[in-house]
Amino acid sequence: MKPAYHIYSLGEIAATIAFEAIISEPINDLVIALYHHLQWQPIDGVKDVIPAYHTLTLVFESSLLKQSSDVFTIMVQRADAAIATCNWQQTIQHDIVEIPVCYDTAFGLDIVTMAADKSISIDELIQRHIARQYRIYCIGFLPGFAYMGNVDDVLATPRKQSPRPNIKAGSVGIAGVQTGVYPLQSPAGWNIIGETPLQLFDANRAEPVLFKMGDMVQFQPISLADFLLEKNKSVIAKALPVATTNSITILKQGIADSIQDLGRFGYQQFGINPTGAMDIVAAKVANFLVGNVATEAVFELHFPASVFQFNVHALIALSGGDFSATINDEPIPINTPIIVAANSILKFTKLVIGARCYLAVNGGLTIEKWLGSYSTHLKANAGGYFGRLLQKDDIINLNSHQRFTYHLNDLPFAAMQWQADVVELYKDANNIEIIVGNEYALLTEASAEVLIDSAFVITAKSDRMGYQLHGIPLQLKQPLSLISTAVTRGTVQLLPNGELIVLMADHQTVGGYPRVAQIAQIAMPKLAQLQAHQRVTFSIISHQQAAELLRLQQQYLLHIQNACIFKLKEFLGI
Repeated sequence: MKPAYHIYSLGEIAATIAFEAIISEPINDLVIALYHHLQWQPIDGVKDVIPAYHTLTLVFESSLLKQSSDVFTIMVQRADAAIATCNWQQTIQHDIVEIPVCYDTAFGLDIVTMAADKSISIDELIQRHIARQYRIYCIGFLPGFAYMGNVDDVLATPRKQSPRPNIKAGSVGIAGVQTGVYPLQSPAGWNIIGETPLQLFDANRAEPVLFKMGDMVQFQPISLADFLLEKNKSVIAKALPVATTNSITILKQGIADSIQDLGRFGYQQFGINPTGAMDIVAAKVANFLVGNVATEAVFELHFPASVFQFNVHALIALSGGDFSATINDEPIPINTPIIVAANSILKFTKLVIGARCYLAVNGGLTIEKWLGSYSTHLKANAGGYFGRLLQKDDIINLNSHQRFTYHLNDLPFAAMQWQADVVELYKDANNIEIIVGNEYALLTEASAEVLIDSAFVITAKSDRMGYQLHGIPLQLKQPLSLISTAVTRGTVQLLPNGELIVLMADHQTVGGYPRVAQIAQIAMPKLAQLQAHQRVTFSIISHQQAAELLRLQQQYLLHIQNACIFKLKEFLGI
């Protein structure tokens, strides 16, 4: 029998299928059954599936816009068809995963306090924690972070009022009725009672995460000696690539520069978020200008940016923010293909406008993909250039062997006499179009007016994970407790203090704050180019309007790509 469900949108290209909003094993089994069904019979046009406690979110390819601007209706129809054919009586396999834990007070940062508060001994606390198996209801927050439940009623403890700024990977914690293990070093608001020596997440493994949603976890106590023995097992370091003369050298490190592409999809069920370029439009334009496909790797730069030395002739382009770029101290334009001579030096001297500049090189960069993408995933320490920001003396090899010598005439660079016109893609830069979110209707009438009538300031706490906004605090009609569900790039969440946060490229995969709005996809590039302390206003548009605007944006980008192909062939023969 088909279960009760409803479908709501998460922006113009994502839809969430929601079953009854409770945390229960039968409801969670429905999510898992549908997830398995979609692995066996994928929905056409879906690029990511994100299961959570009682929901399953489908992220669609924007190519659906070619069929209709009413993408949400198409998404609902396809989701309904999948639900109708799902075998709801299938047997869900729940594997048992054993996790060794050392509960020594050296690792259990809160175990003494918790035991005292509950008037039990540390030994009893440990026995209560290991006495049952815990179901993994959801994986999110961090790659491989499993939300497990439920703990013994005696062990249930609220989150810490002041989260720790950093705890070690492997830390075992309790928050409310849930328990979990931090797979990576991270800030933490959970009460830490021990540590496992296991590496629950390893980007270099064929299967980076040790478990899946629906598995059962059994904690096993181990001694400090056994912990140290397991922990000290050797880890094989990854070898650096062999540098070639067909390369670029980083002469000076920038503030936070990395290698990105359009993102990594298909792994959010493991808590592995897509990452990718903050300004996808600028990354695409830079690639088109040098004859690359849209998905090629680019350098994402922030001012003050890295200094690059080209060890070989190269065709490059810059797009996005204008950082007053120079080659050998001579100014060069953005949004223009430029041939650069070997041994020339690219610098950025002054921030003119924008927050991020993208550097593309003809043929792309010689780096390995991680899970199908070149994008740097800093939390996972994977992708890009060894999973980290670019540093002084890094050498990045290039794929292209074209020399372009004929066009240089012994000059350090030669800029083409044409450029891509991107002005329309960033117009009205501080006004951000939004679609109302699933919890928008729960705002008070006054707060709903504030959302669209007032300006908000991007705070200094903003980064690639999210933009925190400061303004008149918003309020809900009544207190609300939500079960965590999928979030995406552009989700606008209402924090407990009434402030807003807009999730950006490095967002977590699930969240439990009210989603009052979703940034329209066409507005994400201009938002990504805004700096801290700049003001933004919001204007509400419909799903159909957002989808149509996105379709027009894609059409315009295709026009730029085709024009670049024609011009590059005409002038450079490529």
